[in-house]
Amino acid sequence: GIVFEIQLGMVDRGASLGWLSQYPHEAEICFGPLTGLQVIATRVEGSLLIVEVRLNVNMVSMTIEQVIAKRKNVISDMCNNLMDEATGAIRAIA
Repeated sequence: GIVFEIQLGMVDRGASLGWLSQYPHEAEICFGPLTGLQVIATRVEGSLLIVEVRLNVNMVSMTIEQVIAKRKNVISDMCNNLMDEATGAIRAIA
């Protein structure tokens, strides 16, 4: 099995989900959006792989909602440009 060993500070700690977990004996935590895990070290203890990680929050990257909205705007602009070109081509023929 694999165990993630995460050192949490006051700023980067997540919200505890133990109160609504199906497995309340496990320390389940929900981290904020754009939180990544940076591997610091690994070690083997018996049959377990222990992965020491540090949390990193990327405040520069867009959220998935922002990426989808940006992509939607690009496609909408492209469709509008195609319509304008098609309209101009039809008018030139007629």
